[in-house]
Amino acid sequence: MVREIAYGYVEAVECAREDLAARIHVAINTYQDRFCMGTRDINPNNSQHYTDSYSWQTFKTIGERIINFSHGLRRLIKPRDYIGICAANRPEWLITDFASILQSFVSVPIYRLFTDHELSFIINNTLISVMVCDKETLPRLIQLHTECPSLRHIVCMDSIPLTMPKTNGLSIHEMNAIERYGSIKRYEYVQTKPDECITIIYTSGSSGFPKGAMISEKAFRSNFPQPNLSFRNEPVKLCYRPLSWATDRQSSIGIFLAGGRIAFSTGDVTHLMEEVSLVRPTSFSGPPTIWNKIYSEYKTTLALMTMNESNADIIATIEETLLQQFAKLIPIRCKLIAVGGSMVSPVVFDFMKRCFRHCQIMESYGTTESGGIT
Repeated sequence: MVREIAYGYVEAVECAREDLAARIHVAINTYQDRFCMGTRDINPNNSQHYTDSYSWQTFKTIGERIINFSHGLRRLIKPRDYIGICAANRPEWLITDFASILQSFVSVPIYRLFTDHELSFIINNTLISVMVCDKETLPRLIQLHTECPSLRHIVCMDSIPLTMPKTNGLSIHEMNAIERYGSIKRYEYVQTKPDECITIIYTSGSSGFPKGAMISEKAFRSNFPQPNLSFRNEPVKLCYRPLSWATDRQSSIGIFLAGGRIAFSTGDVTHLMEEVSLVRPTSFSGPPTIWNKIYSEYKTTLALMTMNESNADIIATIEETLLQQFAKLIPIRCKLIAVGGSMVSPVVFDFMKRCFRHCQIMESYGTTESGGIT
């Protein structure tokens, strides 16, 4: 079945089961030769800087890593147990998320900027036994281990420093080693039932400790109501907002199921628009702070260009020319801009609609408990 929608022609991909694990397998098997996830290249002469290029892994490579990691984790954790993810946005974050779905582990994404007090609270609140993290978070987890009796294993996405101290009752593994083990030792996949919890998403809440929202497999899957879709013009996403938040995690999963590409931002806001230009996403989602900054720069530039001008027609012409210049910040193939995280002012929202006329502008709204609403 082929049909045209706002972003091009698509056709449905057959999937015998409707559960999320089955749809992940279908995506892996269907789009093997397509690029799947990409990261920005580091300058070989200066590790503190990046080049103007991205390196990509195919669905075949990412799929093998997901499957191997899912089997390897069974050595450390059994189905229906809780696994935490605390790391910056990167392919390994989503690999862990997908691996958890395949083996019916309950994933617990944790925001990296939570305090140690909040981090230990979440681990103890859910009785997490395995934490998957990056090298930046690893020392924090080791230090907190004595406060978290359920924590038995830490899997680091990066190489573990040789100087890392050993801790009694805590095993530290490299993710690559778990993947290698999983490539040799296979376990049966475990399907999560529709009403069983698939993930717990914590938010800071208005007061007190973080609040955890328990999401069932059926409810989480409802964020992806369409069957797997094969886009003839593949969707491309720049992943900037934390994957521990519901919005970007859900949109990234949706892009994956559709056979699209996910490029990971370095997380440095000063390089964000540069990365938008490099990746040329077909859709882009950003918090109000980004659009507020662009609007502020636009207003400042407009004021300087019109400070000695009183003719209304000339001012209007200058404004239109300036809008066209600012519109180039978002590549022409981007057809959708979403604003989320908090409300954007009506003035800024109106500016976005006037400036980025080649895009549909949406203000997303939802709750952690129910997902996107509009």
